[in-house]
Amino acid sequence: MKELWLETDPDTFELWRGEPIESGDPDLGAVTYPAQIADLWSPEELTAVGLYAPAHDAVPAGKVIASSTVARVGGVVKFVDSYEDIVITADEVNAERDRRIGLGMPVQPTGIAEPFVMQTRDPDDFRNINGLSTAALALANMGSTQTISVRDAADVQHDLSLGQVIELGLQVQGGVSAIYEKSWALKAMSPIPLDFAADGYWT
Repeated sequence: MKELWLETDPDTFELWRGEPIESGDPDLGAVTYPAQIADLWSPEELTAVGLYAPAHDAVPAGKVIASSTVARVGGVVKFVDSYEDIVITADEVNAERDRRIGLGMPVQPTGIAEPFVMQTRDPDDFRNINGLSTAALALANMGSTQTISVRDAADVQHDLSLGQVIELGLQVQGGVSAIYEKSWALKAMSPIPLDFAADGYWT
């Protein structure tokens, strides 16, 4: 439902919350209108009883509305806004960092023709990857030549050598570290760019 403002005195406006409105007719007195008139009445009908639905001007790029008043400007009742700069916080950068990590880490161990993506949504995924890498390293140190089955984010199974599994773990960690480094670089900027989530800052 639209927000309506009542002209209580010439060029003085207050937010209307359904209070009775003086009709100007001594016999009729104040009239109570249902809130639904905000959506059912035309602007002309609203104006006839002193009600207005002001609009905001377009907010300039890089700004947010800091405060607003309602005034008649050039014969039009509208919001008169003051603006302040949008400030990007470190928490917003951290959230974008975590989002990108959660998309998965592409890997391509030596000898694998096409890269594939390992799932990195949460700590459990990282524990699984670290567990596979640790097991592969231990088996390799014991002289084993067995393979380990690894399932990627697309639920495709890959039978990898021990060396390939170790390399996979290193590549996942390297991908995560690279994203963290990009986030640190962004947070070191003053101010942090408004388009901080653009790929150019992260790739």
